[in-house]
Amino acid sequence: MSRIIDLDAARAARAEAQAEAPIIKFGGAEYKLPVELPWSIVEAASSQNTNDIVGAVKSLLGEQWAAFEATGVSVADMTTLIENIASVYSTDSGE
Repeated sequence: MSRIIDLDAARAARAEAQAEAPIIKFGGAEYKLPVELPWSIVEAASSQNTNDIVGAVKSLLGEQWAAFEATGVSVADMTTLIENIASVYSTDSGE
């Protein structure tokens, strides 16, 4: 048994198995999300600090944030987005 944990190989295997990046449809536009959910989003989602959660969504949308925010996004919209991020990024490990 190897004592090497090869995250590079694991990431490459996930990249091959994953389909398209998730997309948010809102305000007549589509916003493409990263193929893999960044760890910083998971950390922020577990925080009780609203600024961390908003910052995480900004990070997730990247350069698309300004256009997304300009659509007049509401608290209910953001709540729905945050509630659905985990399910969109969930994967089946095959076990």
